[in-house]
Amino acid sequence: MSRITYCSPKLYIDGKIIESLDTFSFSESMNNLQSFRAKCLEPDLENRDLFNKKVEFYLNYGSEDGIPLFRGYIREFKATDTQFSFTAQDPRVFITGNDAMPVSITDKNNYDGYTLTQFIYKYITDNININETKLGLYSLNEIDKPVFMTGERFKSNAPWNVISNVLKKAIDDSDIEEPLSYFTDIVHRNIDSDLIFRKKQSLDNVNTKVFKYNDGIIELSYRERAPVSVASATTKDGVVSEFIYGNTPKGRVGLKLSGQYETPAEAQKAARNTVLLNYKNTKEISITVSKGIYSRMGDAISIDVPDYNVAGNVRITSKSISGSKNSFSCTLQCNKEPIKLTDFI
Repeated sequence: MSRITYCSPKLYIDGKIIESLDTFSFSESMNNLQSFRAKCLEPDLENRDLFNKKVEFYLNYGSEDGIPLFRGYIREFKATDTQFSFTAQDPRVFITGNDAMPVSITDKNNYDGYTLTQFIYKYITDNININETKLGLYSLNEIDKPVFMTGERFKSNAPWNVISNVLKKAIDDSDIEEPLSYFTDIVHRNIDSDLIFRKKQSLDNVNTKVFKYNDGIIELSYRERAPVSVASATTKDGVVSEFIYGNTPKGRVGLKLSGQYETPAEAQKAARNTVLLNYKNTKEISITVSKGIYSRMGDAISIDVPDYNVAGNVRITSKSISGSKNSFSCTLQCNKEPIKLTDFI
């Protein structure tokens, strides 16, 4: 960690400032919850019932923040005679896992005709924000090409899983060479934190923040893997469609899609978009930075370094911050998206 004299973190639990903050860590990645951990040297906290209490953390990097870097709810905590530690997750935790009110979508009770946005708006209004706003909807948006809940059927599933499955169908392929997918994110405002859908920024974006050695980059490392070059998708009646990109100079790396596609044309399009979505994400880059601390997931940034294998525009896929009142470190992961090994052929 680097010593940063102008980073002045502040932690609030249930609206009260915690003066004994010792260490903290924050992490987020695309399509995953934000997570915050902290250790406090305040043994009196062990007598409080803090489960599901609201946490707000202000990083105050360079200046006083008007909105928190993180807002969420305590899910785990541990207390001893000398210290107290806890883990909190952002408000999307109320639509995930076993604690969420499950969704059953059947032929009799369904959301046919609803867009994905309309479905989640109704669910949160009816099941989450009953007595108070826990997961805000002010910023919730329709995506460019809305996807619909028509035909979607789920048996007692967490709403987060429903959103994730349906959102996979939302792809902006107006530029066939660079289709862009969507992901869920959280927007922290003055009082509430809102669910929102974002689209990844194009890597051709010219208005990117530039990172150089001695200008934002403290440390850089990367590794490269062969790109996915072949994808196959199967229709409901068993017809297999395959897409092969180029002459696969780095070898054939395949991906099998398990979606339910109505026609061979729909399956072929899904296979093509999957390959092209992943083809540029071959370099897994990690940079420890001194700027861009508040960059959002999916944003494109420009890395200007002598190594041509790394130089150019990349996309932020995860971020981790850790420190204390006397030290601070921020690492950005770029072009590194979660890969399920079981999906590979």
